[in-house]
Amino acid sequence: MTEAGHIVLGCNIENAAYSPSICAERVAVFSARAQEMGRIRAIAIVTPSGATSAPCGVCRQVLWELARDADIVLEDGKGGYVVETMRSLLPRPFGPEDLHVDPSAVS
Repeated sequence: MTEAGHIVLGCNIENAAYSPSICAERVAVFSARAQEMGRIRAIAIVTPSGATSAPCGVCRQVLWELARDADIVLEDGKGGYVVETMRSLLPRPFGPEDLHVDPSAVS
């Protein structure tokens, strides 16, 4: 969900060659960026298994760089959920500021 309240959907896009796959989190964030929808306020990750699942490492990096202030809602598909922050999910992040690049130039 963007700050303006727009809901952007994402889904896992997988194929037989796993490396070209992309997770739902990145689909939604990249779609919001491509449509110039503004800052991401919250990300919901729903796992229908009955247990919550956190984003993978690649998604954590993307979320840190493009949605670091967003609430990360981990939902179990049965109504139970936990709200995390990117700082809790990625305690020692690496971002543009570590490359001596102005973070506002990429956010």
